[in-house]
Amino acid sequence: MTWSGPVAGTVAAVRGLRLRHPYTWGRDHPLVVDTLIALVLLAFGVATEFANDAQASDPNIRDPSAFGVFLVVLGTLPLIFRRRHPLAVYIFVTGVTVTHGAMMFPGGGPTFGMMFALYAVAAHAHTRRTAVFVLVSALVMASALLLTPPSADVGIWDVMIIWLFMVTAWVLGDNMRIRRAYVAAVEERAEQLERDRDLEAQRAVLQERGRIARELHDVVAHHMSVMVVQAGAARRTLARDPDRAAEALTHIETTGRDAMDEMRRLVGVLRTTDEERGSLIPQPGIDEVPVLVDHCREIGLDVQLHTEGTERSLPSGMELVVYRIVQEALTNTMKHAGPASAQVQLNYGATSFSLSVCDDGRGAAAPMNGEAGHGLAGMKERVTLYGGTITAGPRPGGGFRVFAELPLEPSHA
Repeated sequence: MTWSGPVAGTVAAVRGLRLRHPYTWGRDHPLVVDTLIALVLLAFGVATEFANDAQASDPNIRDPSAFGVFLVVLGTLPLIFRRRHPLAVYIFVTGVTVTHGAMMFPGGGPTFGMMFALYAVAAHAHTRRTAVFVLVSALVMASALLLTPPSADVGIWDVMIIWLFMVTAWVLGDNMRIRRAYVAAVEERAEQLERDRDLEAQRAVLQERGRIARELHDVVAHHMSVMVVQAGAARRTLARDPDRAAEALTHIETTGRDAMDEMRRLVGVLRTTDEERGSLIPQPGIDEVPVLVDHCREIGLDVQLHTEGTERSLPSGMELVVYRIVQEALTNTMKHAGPASAQVQLNYGATSFSLSVCDDGRGAAAPMNGEAGHGLAGMKERVTLYGGTITAGPRPGGGFRVFAELPLEPSHA
């Protein structure tokens, strides 16, 4: 069944109330809660004001009157503002309660209103000054009760009962204040930890971007070196071997195009850093993946490498991304998977290149590359640089899987 208009809003509100804990809802709607409390105490006060057993048990108690009801209203309705102005509400309600009791009106509405007002003072305005003021008011109230006519039959036990209720209200309010302060401190610490975690993740991303920029710098520098060599060879062979010179020029064109692509990516991730730049040696590529797998196998990891599709050259920067992802995934397998075997699969597709690193160990719940998953963040940065996607997570039945897919440009497809 569907609803529309105001009815839909009401239904949504009711459903929201059902899903939320009463304490949480009350904390978020304090004015509604205080209004309900004031109205309940008002109804209780008016009802007890007209109770016949009170006059029967004590002839000194007055008959119900409009002024008595008026005092009940004054002793309960101000509780609506007990959180905004706790001390002022307590002073006012206490004065009404003393007046109500001294005039021997029946009913307990103002008395219970005073208890709730005292609770609000302890919960929301607890200071040394307010504590002293409450103590003084308790003594004043006791004196007012003891100074009633002897025929009212008010003794020390009545005063002790009133004090017991006041102490109970104060202790409950103070406990609520302490609990609220504790919860606020815990929430603040949690928020601070979350902010620290976000800053650490951002720092790790920036560090990874700096590392990527340095590696791409090395790739571009290598391309430039190859172009210089090929240009020199073309110059020397142009006269005696035009075909060979044309081949060298074609190689220069292809290498230059790749270098420009890498340069654009380098500008996109380049960050100012105080670290020294890496050496100008070529960075590892897909050709080095078998060497990496053999090295991991020598260390003790049972890992197999499979290649599907027609192998062909990829952009140097993309090959570096593939190598780093395999390196990071196998490193995490050795760190977190325990006794396990792993499989590395490289797939040369028609329009994309994909790779998968799977293991059957127990490292599914472990973060990649230590805390906060910085290794995975680095992988994402590298793959995003080439417009690809990467996923990492537990495998059905156990183990962990890293899968990345990189789109290929038409010239490399």
